[in-house]
Amino acid sequence: MPHWSSITIKKNMCHRHGVPWTALQTILSVPALRRLRVHEILFAPHRLTPSEFFSPASIAPLTSFTYTLGNVLASKNLPAPSELEALSAVLEAVCGTLEYLELTAASAPLDTLERLRWPRLRTLKLSGCRPQPQLRSYDSLFSNMPHLRFLALKIHVKEPPVPPASAPEEFPWPELEHLFLPLPLPENDPMYSRLPSSLHTLSLLSYPHYAQRHDSHVGHCDITPPRPTFEALETILRRCLTSAQLTRLEIEYAVPSRPGEDLLGLVVNACPLLEELKLLRYRPDLEPDDPCRGPIRAWKPPHELAADIARQLAPLTRLRTLRAHLDYGPPSDLSIVPLARKNFLAVTLPAVALVVAQTVPPALESIALWVSSWTFKDRCLWAVFRIERGVDRLAVAVRRVGFEFADSSELCYPGSWVG
Repeated sequence: MPHWSSITIKKNMCHRHGVPWTALQTILSVPALRRLRVHEILFAPHRLTPSEFFSPASIAPLTSFTYTLGNVLASKNLPAPSELEALSAVLEAVCGTLEYLELTAASAPLDTLERLRWPRLRTLKLSGCRPQPQLRSYDSLFSNMPHLRFLALKIHVKEPPVPPASAPEEFPWPELEHLFLPLPLPENDPMYSRLPSSLHTLSLLSYPHYAQRHDSHVGHCDITPPRPTFEALETILRRCLTSAQLTRLEIEYAVPSRPGEDLLGLVVNACPLLEELKLLRYRPDLEPDDPCRGPIRAWKPPHELAADIARQLAPLTRLRTLRAHLDYGPPSDLSIVPLARKNFLAVTLPAVALVVAQTVPPALESIALWVSSWTFKDRCLWAVFRIERGVDRLAVAVRRVGFEFADSSELCYPGSWVG
């Protein structure tokens, strides 16, 4: 144990378990320890007594620390006072050496994160749902992390944070390469127009996604994802794309009811270097008396809708990976008739993937299509297809390589973390 550089503590049980503080002190004092990961276990099951506090000099100089909680506690019971206290003590001891920090949002001591200095931190990840709303702007909360390159805030928020009254002229993370922000966001945050040219990834999604509103896991957590609005995202995206040279973009929005309006034209014109695109796109939410409505829930067949979207994406000649929720809508019997469900998975989805592959330029290598929870055991999925091309580089077929559950990487809400 004195020579261990990496330690992982994990327990896959839906019960309240914790690591005794004396055990944590022993682990943290291993001289060679640089990477500590704690999953599904309370970091400290009871409040610290005065005799249990320690000197920062007794903790190994960690460079990577991960603490994620899933279904061991309901979100309403997070965070325990002992967690905040213990995490604050550890973070204060290692803030000068940490390069990677990942925390469950409910347990993250934001006051401590804001107060401390983080001269070496390159990656910060927060996921889940906080019991109290977070109204501070993200750039002011984490402005003391000047060397961040990867900032992922995959958190459930009901209201956008309030942008600062007066923002500094300089962007707080000049070396930032990957930025994941949760919807909803304020439309007037000056941070958007100051993104650095080093930024390659921009993600503007809600957590959980609106597409997951019927997922059984979301229902168990009593979370209602908001419907992302077109107008707000358009305003934010226009300001974000003025300076960044993106190769990866993730966006989520509802198409407006007015014909001819979409964000894809903006994306194509502003992001010609895109190699990866995640597109969560929802049908117009039309009112019964809307003259544009037409027949009830009128919507194009899946292959026609896919062809329209693919034609708009055709100028993206470097696009290699496309993940798309197209909201083509299920047949009414899809969730109850096994044959209809089987036909959708075996026939409709491959046909949609092939239409996209034959329309988008030949750089495209893979397509992942969203499969809603009503199709597969109350769990949302990505159906992943590889494109097979002929000697002329034209798509001749698609081959489904499997399904990926949309869980920890997509949902990021308490109670369903699968680690």
